[in-house]
Amino acid sequence: MERQRELTDKAIDSFRSLSDVATDDAPAEVRDAVGQARRAITQLPAQRSLVDEGDNAAEGRVHLLHGSDHGRSGALQRAQPRGT
Repeated sequence: MERQRELTDKAIDSFRSLSDVATDDAPAEVRDAVGQARRAITQLPAQRSLVDEGDNAAEGRVHLLHGSDHGRSGALQRAQPRGT
């Protein structure tokens, strides 16, 4: 897992560097996608902590705050930890 995290960190650094340019000429959907990706990256430390600590209750909160439901539907289901 440590090696995968190193690779992920390198990819994030590369993405941040390459996407840190003026976007005035880019289509709106590209600007939106880059913005969403940058916001999602900010959740990585919390998600790694959940993996390390195995805190299922906190995991549900991170997915709710991040807006990710991993295929689930309904706000109530998103508020519950995965696997419930």
